[in-house]
Amino acid sequence: MQEFRQQCRAWEGEASGLMKGHVGKLPGLAVRVSLVLACLDAAIAGDGMAHEISASHIGRACHYVGEHLRSHAHRAYGSIKPAPEMQGARTIAEIIESEGVGAFKVRDIQNRGRKHLGTTKAVKQALEVLISFDWIREERGNSGGRPSISYTVNPRIAGAI
Repeated sequence: MQEFRQQCRAWEGEASGLMKGHVGKLPGLAVRVSLVLACLDAAIAGDGMAHEISASHIGRACHYVGEHLRSHAHRAYGSIKPAPEMQGARTIAEIIESEGVGAFKVRDIQNRGRKHLGTTKAVKQALEVLISFDWIREERGNSGGRPSISYTVNPRIAGAI
């Protein structure tokens, strides 16, 4: 079982998003499946009740969960992609965290040439997501001409980074 946990930890390091969370649950699932296998073997043998979970049950369960169920989950979770505005919001959040950005404008984000943020519309949609999660606040400046729009990072977010 310990070897399977270590293998799951390696798979978890390679995974991302929903798949990462799923892989973290595989050891617990293997234990549950091994109990079911022990009960099935006891029923087949006519013993009535399983009295122990053997290394064979655990090995079979780890194989089933690690190879068969994990491959199905990989296909299922691999087909799920976040909406473009969510991907863009995640990218902007990473910029805020890694660079310690406190305030910025749309063109500051566009000039970084990041994926999902090539157009003004895409950046604004991503910024709306961050506004809805209270990561940033829109500020309008008026210096006599066209209003200037900038975005300020929530001080609680900046302090937590």
